[in-house]
Amino acid sequence: MADLRPGDMVNVTIKGVRAVGHPSGRLARIADEHGDVYDLPPQAALTRFFPPDWPPRPGDVWANDVGMSFFALQADSDSDADGLWLVDVAGDHTRARGLLAGEAARLSLAHREQLEPAAIPGRTPAEQRRYGLVFNAVSRALSEVGRFALLSDRQRITELVLQDLDEDGGDGP
Repeated sequence: MADLRPGDMVNVTIKGVRAVGHPSGRLARIADEHGDVYDLPPQAALTRFFPPDWPPRPGDVWANDVGMSFFALQADSDSDADGLWLVDVAGDHTRARGLLAGEAARLSLAHREQLEPAAIPGRTPAEQRRYGLVFNAVSRALSEVGRFALLSDRQRITELVLQDLDEDGGDGP
């Protein structure tokens, strides 16, 4: 910086700040780790540190910039991001939290399950909730044991579980 003189045109990089909306829509506004807000001029260029849907959730499918897919699996009983792994089709894996920002920025969300099912024709809200609870439990169990199952397979498993519960009377053992 010793060679900079007043009036020199420079590029400025500020790492690790959050983008904040600006009322004018012309300026960029950022916030630092303390919540202090700063306006940037229109020439400022902001780029994402992580992809828009980051961090991954169990069951997600992510793709990189060359088309390779990664499945997000919860590798242990912890529900925090430290236990989440991204596994490629060859079975190689890495901790999602361990990805460098540059690597994560090259990923995009390819598929994310909706945990709350849309209205299911012919089912009451109570039946939909029951279906959703079983479906989510099946999906979570498959994820915990590292098994990827197609949506249609998870739906069929859910239907079979509900059918067995109904035949049993649903009262338990």
